[in-house]
Amino acid sequence: MMLLNERKIVLSIVSYALDKGLLVSVNDGEEDTLDYSTDINKIFEALDTTGEDYIFFHNAEMKQLGYYWLIYGNGNEGWDVVSDSSVTHLIDEIDLHLQDLKL
Repeated sequence: MMLLNERKIVLSIVSYALDKGLLVSVNDGEEDTLDYSTDINKIFEALDTTGEDYIFFHNAEMKQLGYYWLIYGNGNEGWDVVSDSSVTHLIDEIDLHLQDLKL
């Protein structure tokens, strides 16, 4: 189950991507639970169906621009929810954005 601080972090990640006009896909480690969405409510409905998720970001041409691997309950403060990520310009931007997040 996603903890409150984890929810804030994931919300910040997803909101940043959506504000940039990107599409979001979710895979729960077993199956795709959402493809190419811009609807934050549907994205959060697709998250946390298992103990982990991959969230992928795509441009309008469906090209993948990066991903995060999230593991819920991985640490007390919530920052450990991000277990891994791709190394891309977009992920670097989002990581910088997260540095300003207050939990």
